[in-house]
Amino acid sequence: MSKYRNKDEVPQVQVTALPIAIAAIFCVGLPAFITAIAPISYVHLSRHEGLIEVKTKRCLFFWIPYKRDQLRGVTKVEDRFNAGSFNPNQRTQTRTRSEDQSFILIKTETSEIEIPVSPVNVSDKIDQMQAFIDGKDVETLNLACVSNWKFSVIIAIPLCMLTLIYVIGLGIGLLRWLKVIKR
Repeated sequence: MSKYRNKDEVPQVQVTALPIAIAAIFCVGLPAFITAIAPISYVHLSRHEGLIEVKTKRCLFFWIPYKRDQLRGVTKVEDRFNAGSFNPNQRTQTRTRSEDQSFILIKTETSEIEIPVSPVNVSDKIDQMQAFIDGKDVETLNLACVSNWKFSVIIAIPLCMLTLIYVIGLGIGLLRWLKVIKR
């Protein structure tokens, strides 16, 4: 049994804006930043009237597009690779190596789209796209391209769960404030 006899006697907790703002920065801002710098891109190739069309989107939180590109008349697919560099640390007398980066370049006669892809997956994705361009039997090809497995998936998924928990908590708090949900 509660020490309060009446529900009206239960003390109400005052929520200030500062903890909500700090939680928003940590639970929403940080995952948004991580998924923006190491995005997952979705590529859709299709055939229309003898031409190959590509639509790409880079997504925040795995599904909110923040950059879209579209090309019609795709002719070839190439890759670009940036090898990581060694950086000396004067204090510890060691060298650290930055990560390798790779990109898929989807080209038409006049323009191109650059998609960040993990160096581990770049050759497989290019082979799939080139087979689609060379072949005539498949009408569409959909690919998900991970730019960096460590940040895009392994770190971002738990961080995005924080966002989900934060949004659910805000929703429940709003419903309680509107008195839709009773305590």
